[in-house]
Amino acid sequence: MVEKAIKRLYEVPGITNISHHLYLDKASVYVKFKDGSGNLRLFINTLKVPHVYIFDKKNVCLFAGYVGWIHSRGLEEAISGIKKDFDEDSAQ
Repeated sequence: MVEKAIKRLYEVPGITNISHHLYLDKASVYVKFKDGSGNLRLFINTLKVPHVYIFDKKNVCLFAGYVGWIHSRGLEEAISGIKKDFDEDSAQ
């Protein structure tokens, strides 16, 4: 599920992969993958720029990215889809 979630995020228009993890310590777990492969964490900074991180089950960050305001709706939709399809708490 981690790989599928990362693929979905790369499909978001305007997604920018980041090598620094500036907001990593402030990001909250938003999705726990139901197969136990990891989680998705989210942080929205003071400028309302969303940052998304995906961690594997060993707590290693495999993806870190953000979008600007113009593309934030697309990221919100992708994250909602990931939550719906992969979250351990989602009803199937």
